[in-house]
Amino acid sequence: MAFQWGLEEIQSPVAGRKNSPGGNPRPIDPAPVVGLLCSMDQQVVDPRMLRGFNKLEFFCMVDLFRLPDTPNVSNRLSYYARDGTCDHNGHPTFALLSTDYPPRETEFRIGNHLLLDDSKETHLLQRQTPVMGAVEIPDGLVFPFPCLGVLQKGQYMLRYTLYNKTQNGPPLAKCFGQPFTVYSVNSYPGVSPPTQLSQLLARLKVPGFGSKYST
Repeated sequence: MAFQWGLEEIQSPVAGRKNSPGGNPRPIDPAPVVGLLCSMDQQVVDPRMLRGFNKLEFFCMVDLFRLPDTPNVSNRLSYYARDGTCDHNGHPTFALLSTDYPPRETEFRIGNHLLLDDSKETHLLQRQTPVMGAVEIPDGLVFPFPCLGVLQKGQYMLRYTLYNKTQNGPPLAKCFGQPFTVYSVNSYPGVSPPTQLSQLLARLKVPGFGSKYST
């Protein structure tokens, strides 16, 4: 039987400062980190024990999805769709719509709000470069995203997608992370103390985890 691959956000961002186009990224904090999962016959498998496994063959992409500023507590479902216009930076703008029936292309649901692939706003991410090759830590294999910045304030979620660069075809796995908030520069509550996982990645000299993550 074939192995089943999966992803899990094991470190979730909580907050970030609004970025400026072309400026230095102000990363969301804590840095998102996704774990690589593997199973067979519903049993967890350590991929490092698989014959022929090469962590460098795997890469992880990230996409950004906006959430409504206030939770949808109505009985109707909400979702974002392009409204056919662009903002002053040339980015497509989106309208918040409602429906009684989930669109067929719905990928995720949080409360009564739906996330569709067509509603992603990945163009608002700075440094959305895919992580090429899994990073090994004592507990397994991870894909860290230490430099992601967001160009507009609001509520967001990230979607992670796993691929193997030696294979053609659909993604091996997808997962959505936890909601986080991007604030204006003046209202940002501040960077939280570095987590144990971020400190570990800094000690392993993973790019993007510099002195600010060290103890």
